[in-house]
Amino acid sequence: MMDPLNSIKLVKDLVAIEFYENKIKSACLAESMICKILLEKYCHIDTTLVKGYVQNKSANGEDLYWGHFWLTYNETIIDPSSQTWFLLLPREMKHLMKDRRLCTSQPKGTCLDSPCFHKLREKSYQECLAGRFWSNMKKELGEQSHLIVSLFQSIENKLINNMHPGLDEMAFLLVDNKKNE
Repeated sequence: MMDPLNSIKLVKDLVAIEFYENKIKSACLAESMICKILLEKYCHIDTTLVKGYVQNKSANGEDLYWGHFWLTYNETIIDPSSQTWFLLLPREMKHLMKDRRLCTSQPKGTCLDSPCFHKLREKSYQECLAGRFWSNMKKELGEQSHLIVSLFQSIENKLINNMHPGLDEMAFLLVDNKKNE
């Protein structure tokens, strides 16, 4: 049996690579839920969905934040969408990711989310906790949900076949297995 942390890394990396290859960003809930579903189904690893925030600084030092979802397993943070973002950023902007910090309480500063996003984020979070991720996603995204379903099927097939070209060579710099404070 594979070590739980190795299983988590494998699934997380598969999700991040698939979303990166399809150039999908701003999908932290979908990426987290796909990880959660696959980890539970194939690895028997129970994770917790976390609704929180990303804090960062602007180029002029202003405190910024936006809503974000990730998973935890014991004290391990599972955040495939941050990996996807890092891979999608142009090289000259990657330094902006080094000061990022995940937190569960609303930080001070300027929120980059649209004013109506908080309500939608809370509703989607509650739907996920109630086991209705797929139906909520289809309702909220409409026709665009087919892409996420297709990505899930592709990731699931790769996980079942335990192969993905380049998976071992991909260097993900944002892995953080420490508990966020």
